[in-house]
Amino acid sequence: MFTGGDVSRVYSVEAISALHVIINKLKGQYGLKKVRLLDVPCGDMQWMSRFLETRIDIDYTGIDIVEDLIKHHQRTYVGRPWTFRNADIVTDDFSNDFDLIISRSMMQHLDNAAVFNILKKLSVKVLHPSFLLATTFSNWPKNYELDTSLVDRSRPLNLEIAPFRLEPPVCLFKDGPIATTKNHTNFMGLWRLPLMTVHESICSYKNVARFPTSLTPGIFYSCVNWKLNNTYKSNT
Repeated sequence: MFTGGDVSRVYSVEAISALHVIINKLKGQYGLKKVRLLDVPCGDMQWMSRFLETRIDIDYTGIDIVEDLIKHHQRTYVGRPWTFRNADIVTDDFSNDFDLIISRSMMQHLDNAAVFNILKKLSVKVLHPSFLLATTFSNWPKNYELDTSLVDRSRPLNLEIAPFRLEPPVCLFKDGPIATTKNHTNFMGLWRLPLMTVHESICSYKNVARFPTSLTPGIFYSCVNWKLNNTYKSNT
């Protein structure tokens, strides 16, 4: 039987593997000796700490809204060259001094207005190559507003369709097991900052590209059909 920490690490195998590849690509393409990495929210650090222990080329900052969690990390990892800050990415001021920003399993717990605020905030005054690696539910067909009456305060959120309409990610990978329920598998997509969107005139709730991929048995939904030979094809 897995404990909570074991489950977190097992479900993070793809994320850890992909992060190694992304970090190496950023270093090679932009000549970086160290990659400035922001992790929001840093959460319990179960999988991230394991990843960081294998690298000496990352300048890591983790932020979280839970003050006690940040204090715990500051005590637990006092000997590591990692920075932890108590902050609310939705409401606090933010300056993008990072090469890569990770937001894993956060935005599906926020209402649409908060998600818009975060996406806009990450795109302001980007003066250097910077990327966002974020959770998205690519085979979820329609986004809904958050129902705050739900116990887990969560719903799937596909960042490639209305109302967010992000352009297709630079890369996409499955994050954890394929869901046993239809259209509910976690993915992580990599987007360049500032974020670019598809105009609402060609991408609405009723006008969405639908296509199969080799990543999962289900159908993907996006403003753009990006499956063919790595080229983008409009669904209009």
